[in-house]
Amino acid sequence: MSEDRLEYLVSTDWLAKRLDDPDIRIFDCTGSVGTTDFLNHGREMHYAHHHIPGAAYLDIANPRGVLADPGATLPFTWPSSERLAEAIGGLGISVTSRVVVYAGPNAGTPNPAAVGQTWATRAWWLLHHAGVDVALLDGGWQKWLDEGRPVSTQPIDYEPTTFVVSPDARRGLATKEDVLDAVHNGSCAIVDALSPKSYNGEEDKQYGTFGTRRGHITDAVNIYFASLVDADSGCFIDSDRLRDQLCASGLRNQGKVITYCGAGIGATMTGFALKLCGRDDVAVYDASMMEWNGDPNLPMTDPSAA
Repeated sequence: MSEDRLEYLVSTDWLAKRLDDPDIRIFDCTGSVGTTDFLNHGREMHYAHHHIPGAAYLDIANPRGVLADPGATLPFTWPSSERLAEAIGGLGISVTSRVVVYAGPNAGTPNPAAVGQTWATRAWWLLHHAGVDVALLDGGWQKWLDEGRPVSTQPIDYEPTTFVVSPDARRGLATKEDVLDAVHNGSCAIVDALSPKSYNGEEDKQYGTFGTRRGHITDAVNIYFASLVDADSGCFIDSDRLRDQLCASGLRNQGKVITYCGAGIGATMTGFALKLCGRDDVAVYDASMMEWNGDPNLPMTDPSAA
């Protein structure tokens, strides 16, 4: 692998020293998706009560929110470059901005720190590939709070500006056709970012209304996104452990990688970890199992059926 890309992560200490920097843009990406309406209630349930001083709210967990295509059939669909440029500029992000994204834990989930941080890595993934100078706050909101750092209840919005999206913004996006090519021709590696239980076909209700098949995309290796984050601190495990885990998964150490999960959220955390280790040619299968599982003609492997 090539050199680590630690500039993609910033510490709570680093951010605390720069809260007054006029070029810093901080975004709280905490998600709280309703189980019945599937809307994001993170703004009123988290951000309105407390957030890092100077942080605005980024509604990334809204299935058809500010960084998604509102007209797409599937939720959380990567928007057009035109919509992405408009959305980023509307958030007050310019070419001179240094953006920091963070999120709080998702209570009630098996891995609250990791699950919560996936909303921040999803935001990072879109912003980074659009050409934004963006970093993830290591440990997120929980670490900030645990360290007794200042908090605010004052909501803010940054002044809108103009942003021009990178012409190759979609390099971080993989399609169904890309994944099929990888399966049939070995054009790149495929990584399943879901749990080992899901990967092995041992989940009872894996993908809800999006399909009933079990297991994983054929030829994928498994790197569970939650295993990349320390359960107590919410921080990414160190680069040596990351590398060991990537090697242990069977992932080859060169070439393009496509990550996927259920809806293209957790896959961004695994993709982000690969980026930290210097793997630049990484894409996320945006539609993930929402699309793949629902089409019986697309190849899957179910180890539990063996």
